[in-house]
This record gives sequence, structure tokens and C-alpha cells, in this order.
Amino acid sequence: MWASFNTRGKTVFLEEDPTWVQTVLKDASDLNAAVIKYQTKLSEVGVTHVFLHDVNQKVEKAYANEFLCEKYRKHVIGRLWHFEMPPTRKVTSDGGWFC
Repeated sequence: MWASFNTRGKTVFLEEDPTWVQTVLKDASDLNAAVIKYQTKLSEVGVTHVFLHDVNQKVEKAYANEFLCEKYRKHVIGRLWHFEMPPTRKVTSDGGWFC
């Protein structure tokens, strides 16, 4: 399924739970998944920078508009968009929608 979403790209899953990685790779050995140890907790994370390439493509643009929100887009250089995502505690503290 994941290959069909990103046919000419590379998808890598980063996961902190080794049991999850083992379970997923058992049934889908073609996936690229790695166990990592995050140095921070979500509550400690400040601004996150997201770079999205090929925004001229329909899927990439739809993803950006739905999940990254135009109000967080800071720079555009050709087909590359740069977003600065605020910490989740600042976004959801008022009970409103993310975008």
C-alpha cells in the first residue's frame, strides 16, 4: 500500500517502539522502518521545520494544504515549500482546529 502512495520516492518509517517495527516488518518486509530513540518528548519540542518538495504535484499540494496549513508556510522556492510548525501545545490549547 505505501509504495502506491509514493511510487517514485522513498518512504522511511521512524519508530521508537521496536515491537511495532518487528510486527510491521514481519508482514511487510519491503517497508523501510528503523528503530530510533528520540532525544526529546513531544511536550518539549519547539518549532518544527518541514520541507515539502514537488508541490507542483497534485498529491503533494493537497497534503500540504490539508495537513501543513498555508498559514504555517514561510518560504517558497520553486517546487520547494518550507513550513514552520508551532509546538502542538500552542496550536491546540484553545481547543480549535489545527489549520
